[in-house]
Amino acid sequence: MQTNSLRSSAVSLSAALVASLLSACTVDTGAATDEELEGLDETEQATGSTLTSVTPLPSFAGTPNIKAASAPIARAIVIAVARTASGFQIYRCEQGATAPEWKLRTPLAGLDPATNVLRPSINQSRFGSLVGAYHYRSDFGTLLSAPQLETLGLAQPPVNAPVWDFTFQPSSGVLRRETVAVRALAQDVTNAANIPYLLLEVRGRIIEPGTPSALAGSTHLLRWNTRGGLAPAASACTAATLGREVQSPYAADYYFLAAQ
Repeated sequence: MQTNSLRSSAVSLSAALVASLLSACTVDTGAATDEELEGLDETEQATGSTLTSVTPLPSFAGTPNIKAASAPIARAIVIAVARTASGFQIYRCEQGATAPEWKLRTPLAGLDPATNVLRPSINQSRFGSLVGAYHYRSDFGTLLSAPQLETLGLAQPPVNAPVWDFTFQPSSGVLRRETVAVRALAQDVTNAANIPYLLLEVRGRIIEPGTPSALAGSTHLLRWNTRGGLAPAASACTAATLGREVQSPYAADYYFLAAQ
């Protein structure tokens, strides 16, 4: 898969939308400060630098489904957090079982390292030489080839797995990529105006040799701090508007977790 696949894939989105996503993804890397390193507790220090937590796990008190599903990973470490630089949930008006309804086609988001974490410099350094990061669904625009889907262990057809796609450019200058595919374990609606919070399990990944990424140890993801992204009103999807697509802006934080 080419590194500029979001530019060239055969999708119905406008070129301006894709260009805006690409231009919005800027990465500022940096080393951990002494203050951040001194703030690590003994447990985190003992796990080694690749599993240093960049921020505490969020409280699941307000998300009972996620709280129950996360019990086996109660001691998980947050190894990195990405945020949407620009993102959309893209819906299509399709015929449902009894009537037309909005169905999620794919998310399409450009990502940056999050700065709203306890140790932002460590979080940025985890992404190292990141030059581009995107979130979408794996069957969207044929962005993953059949061999890659087989490597991820995803059944096809159809393939509906959400993926997070990272491109790095280490000192060698050769672009390296890592793609993570997940399945949902639990969700909670914390605000009716926003898409749900999700707990996701990593089901497969493709990592090109030489990829300088700390994300390889991730076992779970959290979609957290969601804002927006809801489908339009049901009344806007009718027999007369079948096939219509709507881009619903959204924002979220994505926590990459390593189970302990």
